[in-house]
Amino acid sequence: MITTRCRNSETFNYTEENRKAVERVCQEHDILCVWDVCYQDLRYDGKVNSFIEISEWGPILASSFTKTISPGTKCGYLIVPNHYVEHLSRIIANTRINPNLPTQAFIADFIESGGYNDFVEYLCELYKPRMEALNTALNAHFPGAFLGAISGGFFAPLTLENISSDKEASFIECAKEAGVGIAAAWDAVAPNFREEMRKKGLFVRLTFPAYEPNRIEWGISKLKETAALFG
Repeated sequence: MITTRCRNSETFNYTEENRKAVERVCQEHDILCVWDVCYQDLRYDGKVNSFIEISEWGPILASSFTKTISPGTKCGYLIVPNHYVEHLSRIIANTRINPNLPTQAFIADFIESGGYNDFVEYLCELYKPRMEALNTALNAHFPGAFLGAISGGFFAPLTLENISSDKEASFIECAKEAGVGIAAAWDAVAPNFREEMRKKGLFVRLTFPAYEPNRIEWGISKLKETAALFG
């Protein structure tokens, strides 16, 4: 099975051509393809992500409401071709006692009322200046260190090239003392890529929706100052 994230977050946007190429390879080799689209609606650059079509073959779409409504919902969903429904239903029945019915009912009512779409629009307006502040600060303090402008989601990837493996712990502690809480993000990297990425430096994921633009700008500048201390 191949599971990857077709979303606007730390992995940026797949082009439609790239996505379809992955689907074609999976279909040709009888590999189950699952797209994680939990950030599909959380795009702040004024553009809309393309719709992913589901055929009798697939792919499967996985998402949740933890990013749009609240982390506390712990509620998500799968969109699957018809011939997967019975098989997946048996798996669900054998691996969980009961779904969170009250939360599901609340979410269904929220969607049917039209309030959900309004709330997502509100979030996009709220997060847009914060995303812009992050992109501006990263370009100013870490030019060339990340792949391109963030257009949505919750995170931005950043590789600190001068922070080798033996310096990771001391750098993170130094950043914390300066007022910036970060952590190594190796768990977000596929195991077969970690060793090669570690040679390039410390990999972190920077979150931005919870912070005002001025705090984001301040945090990135402090991160740059801390990195400069390590050569």
